[in-house]
Amino acid sequence: MLKNSVLLISILPDEHRNLSCLTLFSVAYDKNIDIELLFLPREKEYNQKTFQSYIKERGFSIIGLSVTTGGFFFAKRLTMDIKECVPNSHVIWGGIHPTTVPDECLDYADSICVGEGETAFVSLIEKVFSNKDISNIPGIWLKDKERQIIRNPISTPLTNLDLLPVNRYKWPKFYVSDNEGFRNFSHHDYVKYSKHNGDGYTLMTSRSCPYSCSFCINSFLNKLYAGRRHILKRSVENVLKELKYAISDIKSIKFINFIDDHFLTTKEWTEEFCRVYKKEIALPFMIRSTPNFINQKNIIELKDAGLVVVQIGIQTGSERINKEIYQRQFDRNKLIEVSLLLKQNKIKPIFDIIIQSEFEDDNDRDKTIELLIELERPFECSVFSLTAFPETKIAYMLKQKGIIPKINPYYNDYLDHDESNWYYQMANIAGTVSKETFSYLYHNRNDQKALNELNSLFSNKRKTTSL
Repeated sequence: MLKNSVLLISILPDEHRNLSCLTLFSVAYDKNIDIELLFLPREKEYNQKTFQSYIKERGFSIIGLSVTTGGFFFAKRLTMDIKECVPNSHVIWGGIHPTTVPDECLDYADSICVGEGETAFVSLIEKVFSNKDISNIPGIWLKDKERQIIRNPISTPLTNLDLLPVNRYKWPKFYVSDNEGFRNFSHHDYVKYSKHNGDGYTLMTSRSCPYSCSFCINSFLNKLYAGRRHILKRSVENVLKELKYAISDIKSIKFINFIDDHFLTTKEWTEEFCRVYKKEIALPFMIRSTPNFINQKNIIELKDAGLVVVQIGIQTGSERINKEIYQRQFDRNKLIEVSLLLKQNKIKPIFDIIIQSEFEDDNDRDKTIELLIELERPFECSVFSLTAFPETKIAYMLKQKGIIPKINPYYNDYLDHDESNWYYQMANIAGTVSKETFSYLYHNRNDQKALNELNSLFSNKRKTTSL
């Protein structure tokens, strides 16, 4: 017999920081809804028998899955396993893949959430629990009795993020299943499925992004909301409320990772954040930003508050590719200026580079390497392959040109590389060797001695990274 209870399932690979699931859990829990969160972080270690036994015993009337494109087939498999043992349980898919490819997802899920889910998800829960009609909930799509899709309008975007409860790890309500078995999610699992050995805490202070880069899902979301989607920033007080709870609850936290697409929004917010964070939190932290929003004043303030790492998207050193293909601002001189500013303040830069792209030729890739020569050391590069996720501008551009992408986002992702590629190896070692050494390797790419040195440097870098 089904109960008025809800299960959320996170299937992010080797991760527990599924902020979508954590937020939806907190929203439902705050409304006294009986809800649990299950992490299935390793598909290869999925145990069908254990999973089916758990959901059958609990009798959840609603089971929600957070689905990315890479998780589509695992979500499909889980949904079939759910329907096999609890066929009357309502399965809803949410996340970026159901939002971008709704028709495909409705071949398996009973309903999907399109766009923001906090309001829609709670409305669905309340109506399912009370046996009311769910066919007209904004943001929820489903099929009618004739198997025709009911495409409700998306829900109105939130205008105040402070109204959401802050994310919290409710340990007795969290579970995980892997090759260690099925169990309550514990601090052991927090560490196991964390980067930085479990001493970091990840959160966002905002929602949305001012840019619409062609390879980013924001290019689709901005179109979906037709001008109604703007950057929302949580108050500094609200952000610190979450951090204080997390630090008191998870004793291992020594580092804060802000994963906003665009952390530096307004001068006033940044100034208040630096002042209060330094006084009340005082832990090292990292942010993401673009060069145009970085200046000497805010870097000095952020450094004083604890900033140690800034992640910046370069993507390519080719002005043509940045402007015509990726549709992003590119100021080479500003980027070089920012790299010097970060070095002067002893802040580590991480530069995002798309080194394998169907739109680039070797001349474009050379421009990326030439830019990396000019940047101040040390720095790290996060190296990616261009991945055309469904409904992004870049996916349509590839289709228009009749190009079959090398990376299929259903099976691979932007971390799938050809490690023997000269450009990939160069980008990986760029910030760990001197400008002189890097320039020598670049200008002597056909010399066997230089190639041997590059292979040795790359191999050592890989060994160091894996430790």
